[in-house]
Amino acid sequence: MAITVAPLQKCHTQALAGLCVRMHMESKYKDMPYDATVVAELIEEWLVGDTHRCFIALQDDKPIGFIAVYLTYYYFNNLPFVTDLAFYVDRAYRHTTAAIRLLTAAKVWAKSQDAAAIHLGITASHDPESTGRLYEKAGYAPWGVMYRIEV
Repeated sequence: MAITVAPLQKCHTQALAGLCVRMHMESKYKDMPYDATVVAELIEEWLVGDTHRCFIALQDDKPIGFIAVYLTYYYFNNLPFVTDLAFYVDRAYRHTTAAIRLLTAAKVWAKSQDAAAIHLGITASHDPESTGRLYEKAGYAPWGVMYRIEV
């Protein structure tokens, strides 16, 4: 069966929560606490928020990945842009069309919001080079660098 992508629906929230747990466990953040209540509240915002969207990749109606994005504005000119909050595809489906389809859905939504651009980060990936190649394949170009310090 083909992989499809659809906006998040209430019937997918439990499976999405499971994907969020797996994403956390595979990420650089795995040593930080995971709060299922916080994630559930965020998923609820993705369902009803005007400035947030979550798209689910499905294989035979089973959620296998997601991208959550939100609309915000540049501080210096108030032009809208979209940025990602979370992007994950189950390991078994990483070499399928799921990731590109999710990125495409986010791009279509960003255009519908008259966004000037989409900003994608790579902060949780265990393989940022591979993720970067995926983004470039989808038409994205490197844009800045992020640094972190624990306090």
